Amino acid sequence: MKISNVDSFIAGGYISQKQMWDEFVNDCGSSNLTNGSFEISDTVLEGCRLIGDFLQLPQGAIRVTSSYRPGKCNVRAGGASKSQHKTGNAIDIQFKGSGISNSQSLSTLWDELLCKGQLLQDLEAIGIRGIGAYSSFIHIDDGQNPENIRQSLQGWDSSRGNGWSTDYINKTDNYKCGTPERDTTGLQDYIGHVTDPEDGDITPKAYAFSIVFYSVITLIFLSILITAILKRKRKK
Repeated sequence: MKISNVDSFIAGGYISQKQMWDEFVNDCGSSNLTNGSFEISDTVLEGCRLIGDFLQLPQGAIRVTSSYRPGKCNVRAGGASKSQHKTGNAIDIQFKGSGISNSQSLSTLWDELLCKGQLLQDLEAIGIRGIGAYSSFIHIDDGQNPENIRQSLQGWDSSRGNGWSTDYINKTDNYKCGTPERDTTGLQDYIGHVTDPEDGDITPKAYAFSIVFYSVITLIFLSILITAILKRKRKK
């Protein structure tokens, strides 16, 4: 779907198209727009609709924090070199609005996903192939970046510490939904053994630090080289 500066609601009414467009322009700049718009996967937007339906959210309650991230925009965000965001096949979302707690919404969502309930099955059925657990947002993608096709559903847990992972999805029995009934035997086996394939290559601060560090090293090297050349000339 083309996302433009239009005051309308998409993904079942849960996402403000204008908010999503504004976020993109703020992060990546208007120079990355094509005819005033950018593309985002229909599958990913449908995944947002399913999440909104599950949480029974009001209109506009899903806030997009990151979607399409072309070129340098993805680098500045600390994205992986083959991130699904680079091709508009991923979205990061939070939950905002009157009476809505982002942390509580995420906890409710992860209770459902960890017990492998209907929501997880529905997301997988429509073609969602990546689900990332973060402390303040959830990432979903359809895995269709040509550089990094996901053949099956992958999961990773970055800073939530709940054990969500590809191994957890594939190698554990289905749990019953509902905390009182849930058997979490084996869940701890996955905590601390999860890699982040999507947004964990390098943080923006680390990226900035690396640029400064290597610039300083280069200047020191050039200074030493110039000093050595000048000394040789003086000897001659």
